[in-house]
Amino acid sequence: MKDSTATFVNQQQRWFQFLEKMEQRMSELVDEAIPELRTLYATDEDLYKRNFSQVQSGILGQLESLRVKASDTYEIQIVPLWEKHSQLASGFLNQESYAFREACMDRLHAFEEKLNAYHTEIQNTSKEDLEIVFQEIEDEFQRLKESFQCTQCGSPLTLGKKIYLRTYISCPSCSTQNTFEPGTGLAKLNLIARPLAEQRTAHLRMHIDELQERERTLYLEIHQLKISSIHLSNNEKLASESKLQELQEERERVIQESLLAEENYLEAFYKDWISISPDQEEHLMKRYQNDLTAFKRKLIPIK
Repeated sequence: MKDSTATFVNQQQRWFQFLEKMEQRMSELVDEAIPELRTLYATDEDLYKRNFSQVQSGILGQLESLRVKASDTYEIQIVPLWEKHSQLASGFLNQESYAFREACMDRLHAFEEKLNAYHTEIQNTSKEDLEIVFQEIEDEFQRLKESFQCTQCGSPLTLGKKIYLRTYISCPSCSTQNTFEPGTGLAKLNLIARPLAEQRTAHLRMHIDELQERERTLYLEIHQLKISSIHLSNNEKLASESKLQELQEERERVIQESLLAEENYLEAFYKDWISISPDQEEHLMKRYQNDLTAFKRKLIPIK
């Protein structure tokens, strides 16, 4: 038993030290990257910020490689050790093996939380205040709308709704075909429309993520309870089965709530997107219906 205890302690220490070194590497990577990315974003004159996006994607890729390395190391070094002792041991030693696994898993989750925070920091280097950008686009459209007139006879021309693409409009006075050019500012709407709709519905997306995280936690609790019940007495198994039923019912409730929240999010997201780009309504409604159909295919009995 002492040898097994020492094995757990030594492996846990090595695991913690490994993740600390990974976190230090993440910190150095992000601290160096953020000033460079902010400068690059501000000086990149390309409307689509392609140079910036390439560098940003490279940094995010390096972070993801660290996530994969941590996950693979956990599967190779931690899981086999825990499985070996949990299958062979019982009583106090079995409890120790579970405590070892929980400690290592909690440390991995803490590492992933830090990585997610760094990931967000890198992504935010490209974030503008989209509401301000959108208002500037709206103001530009209003100015163009008020000054838009026929190139032949000078009659004022009416733009019925917000138009952010090149459009041909016939003059009602002389029938001349006039071209409405949206300009650079209005053209930018195609780049910010979806991110702005996502920003406006972010609270709904966050609620879904919270529910899905809760469902994953319940799944792990159920799985661990099933495994640990193997070594319980009959009376303990009865209590375990009652707890298991309670957890399964809660997981089912959370899954259903998550699915409903996801459906509500889709509706709200596309409603906002269409309000931002009304000239794209027909196209966006088709996308919404396709996404809704794909979502409903997920509505199968949960086993």
